[in-house]
Amino acid sequence: MEKYRRSFSSLKPSKTRMINPVEFGIFSCAFEEIVRFFNDDISIGLAHFMTMHNHLEDYSQRAVGFYLDNTILKVVSCWDYSFQVLNQFWGLDFLSSARSREILSDIYQKRWKVVETGDSFTLACSDYSEKQLAEINEKLKQALVVLHADNFKKQVKRSKKIALTPELDRLMELFNSQPCKELRTQWRNHVTHGASMTFGLHISGINSTLPTEGLSFTHPAKRRDDMLCLLQQNMDVLQKGIQLVHDIVWDNIVPNSRQNSGKMFYGVQLDCPNCDFKDCLTQDVFDLLHAKGRVPRFDCPKCRSPLTVLQHLEMAERDYNWLLFNVEKFEGHLQNYLKDSSS
Repeated sequence: MEKYRRSFSSLKPSKTRMINPVEFGIFSCAFEEIVRFFNDDISIGLAHFMTMHNHLEDYSQRAVGFYLDNTILKVVSCWDYSFQVLNQFWGLDFLSSARSREILSDIYQKRWKVVETGDSFTLACSDYSEKQLAEINEKLKQALVVLHADNFKKQVKRSKKIALTPELDRLMELFNSQPCKELRTQWRNHVTHGASMTFGLHISGINSTLPTEGLSFTHPAKRRDDMLCLLQQNMDVLQKGIQLVHDIVWDNIVPNSRQNSGKMFYGVQLDCPNCDFKDCLTQDVFDLLHAKGRVPRFDCPKCRSPLTVLQHLEMAERDYNWLLFNVEKFEGHLQNYLKDSSS
C-alpha cells in the first residue's frame, strides 16, 4: 500500500499574504480528510487490486472486479471533493448536489408568511400564480447552480463573480489530462451506467462499426494490465491536483472580481509588543495617514500600547474589502489623528 501513497508539501500559511485564521482552521480539516482519503481509502483499494492482479489463481474475478470498481469510483470522486473545497473557498456558492437544488426550489416556490395564532407564531405558505411561478423558476435556474467538475471553468465564467486565474487554468489542465479523462468518461461511466467490473457478462456494444447492443463476454476487467497502468497515472495527476488546491488555499489565492481583474491589493499588519493583539489596515488607509506629514501611530485597542508595523502584506480583494468594512476598531483613533494632523 505504501507504494501508492503520496506525500504532500508542508501545509504552512504564507508569511507574505494575509491569512484568515478561521478559514485556515476550517480548510485545514477539510484538506486533511482529502489527503487521508487519497492515502488510505484509494491506496488501500489500489493495493488490493494489484495484489489480486499478481495472484489471479487465488482470487475470483468478482473479488478482483470489486476492488477495481471501488478504486475507479473513488479516484474520480476525489476530484469532486477537491472542487467542492475550491467552490467554498472562492465563495462561488455552487450547490453540492441536485438534491440541494430541489429542496431550495421547493422553498422558494411557496409564499411564506408568519401567522399569529394565540400566544404563538407559526409559518404558513400559499401558492404563487402560474405566471409568478414561471418567473421564479427562471431566476432559480440562474441562481441555483449545481457544481459539476467537468464544467467547473464554464460555470465560473457564467457566474461572473470572479476573474479567471492561471491556477484555475492549471487545475483544469490536470483534470482534463488524457489519463483522467479516460478514467472519468470511459471507465467511471461504464461502472456507473453500464456494468460492474464484477460481472461475467454484460450488455454492451458488440459491433465496432454500428452501435449494436447485445450480450458481451469480453469484459473490460480482463484488461487488468492496462487498468493498473491507467490507475497509477491517475494517482500521479490527482496528487498534483490536490496539491494545487492546497497551495491556492494556503497562499490565500482568491481571484479578484471580474471588474478588478489583474489589480493588486495590499495591507499593513500591526502588532502589539505587549499583548497578543494583531490586526491589519489597508495599505491605502495607511498611506493616507502618511500623506499627512508624519508616521502614523496606532494604539492597541486592548492595552493602549503603541502598535508596531510588523509587515506589509499582499491580500485578496475580498480580504481588502473586509478590512474596509471592519475598520471601526480604529475609527475613533483615526478621526483624532486626522484632526490633530489638520490643526
